[in-house]
Amino acid sequence: TDYEKEFDYTACIEVDKFEDVPDKMIKIEIPEGKYAVFTHRGSIKKILETDEYIFKKWMKETDIGIDGSRYDFELYNENFKGEADDSEVDIYIPIK
Repeated sequence: TDYEKEFDYTACIEVDKFEDVPDKMIKIEIPEGKYAVFTHRGSIKKILETDEYIFKKWMKETDIGIDGSRYDFELYNENFKGEADDSEVDIYIPIK
């Protein structure tokens, strides 16, 4: 299906300045802008269900334009508890 395409995935950590990042590491700046934010609740093993909702249902049904020039990303903060039922991950989709 269209959903099953290859993509790049980069694990990141927020830093205040790039000067402190080792030279062999990738430096990515996420520009400000509007994002549609979805919260995946439950085990990380089920995050594909949330992704499928976003990319197969919400994107097709919404009038909001996706900004393909910016990164989409997932935010894992203190609410992330791995496979626990009360775990949360925020998914940011750039919009126009």
